[in-house]
Amino acid sequence: MRARKLVTAGVIAAAVTAFGAASAVAADSGSTTVSAELTAGTLTISADATNSLATTSVTSATTDNTAAPIATTVTDDRGSLLGWTVTGLTDNSQPGSGDMYGQTQVDTDGDGTADTNPVIDLGDLAAGGPLVWTTDSLTALTSGDLTDVSAGAGGSVNPAEAITIAQALVGAGGGSYTYNGVLTLTIPPNTYANTYEVTIVQTVS
Repeated sequence: MRARKLVTAGVIAAAVTAFGAASAVAADSGSTTVSAELTAGTLTISADATNSLATTSVTSATTDNTAAPIATTVTDDRGSLLGWTVTGLTDNSQPGSGDMYGQTQVDTDGDGTADTNPVIDLGDLAAGGPLVWTTDSLTALTSGDLTDVSAGAGGSVNPAEAITIAQALVGAGGGSYTYNGVLTLTIPPNTYANTYEVTIVQTVS
């Protein structure tokens, strides 16, 4: 009887050892698929509604708005990364047909009657005109990246030939960006004393 008991104990011990080894080798896993849907937004631009060049005399060579440049924000939330370009023209649908329009009539023929609004001719080319745009302080906001995003060449703002203000290459330009538009007006000879206005339209596409 003693021998049988020992054999039985041996069998039980072997079984326990085998079960322990099997438990150490066996494994299981579970997997989770995570999705994130990113919906397409729009390409937008916003800019200061009004801006002023510094007050100066007609005998001055130039006047500018460096103290308060035109602040502009471009946001590309389309998710296509097709890039974008901001261009600028003066609005030829306004009085002056895209040139700088005097707000007060003056006497232009010496007859004692103020009956004509003077204009400053801005020309029709992106170079050589009196009102020059320079893009300054291009900055990426938290959602943007300046890689392959740059200021444009700028130039003479006019109603006919658009100037390039800022741009993003294909594969870049997602998110939001800000920049300042610095204007310099070279005062032409024989310019009437007046307050002149013109509307600059920035278009992003």
